[in-house]
Amino acid sequence: KYNPVHKPNLRPLVLANRSKTVLSLFSPRGTSDGYWLDKAELLIAECIKLSRLYNGGYTTFVEINKLVNNKAYLNTRISELIEDSNNGLLSDEEDEEFETALDYFDNEYTNLSENTLSIIQSVVTQMTQFFYTDPEIRNTFSPPIEELNFEGFQDVIDKGKIVILKMNIAQYRNLAKTIAAYMKL
Repeated sequence: KYNPVHKPNLRPLVLANRSKTVLSLFSPRGTSDGYWLDKAELLIAECIKLSRLYNGGYTTFVEINKLVNNKAYLNTRISELIEDSNNGLLSDEEDEEFETALDYFDNEYTNLSENTLSIIQSVVTQMTQFFYTDPEIRNTFSPPIEELNFEGFQDVIDKGKIVILKMNIAQYRNLAKTIAAYMKL
């Protein structure tokens, strides 16, 4: 089981940029305008920040999708983090991360027009759709942290192992290419 966005040593914007890169690689020319990709990248980065704060440093594409497409869920998570922050349950570094994410959601995200927000959400959904629509794929690529058994290439190198990505390209055409790209990145 492998989670392409569980890279605790990487900053949220770096991970979001990987998603943007993967989407750019496989989108037909002209269907993904740079402006919308940039806005989606920023939204994903801020969602990764939030998710890491309330999930003990762990995030998945399923969690990102919930934050982007379910306003009530997003508001609940933000309210919980405000309470944690007010009660001193966040470290200084976590408080700073939360403050920047909260600033984004309070000042930019909520002020977007419905049409603009809809387009950005659509672009993010293009990036996350593989990982939440099918239970088997979700369980393989967005598993609970305790079920991860592929931590990345550094772990493999340290253990002297070889990685083979075996996915039926006829059955999982776009997903196979997407996962291969994430693994290379």
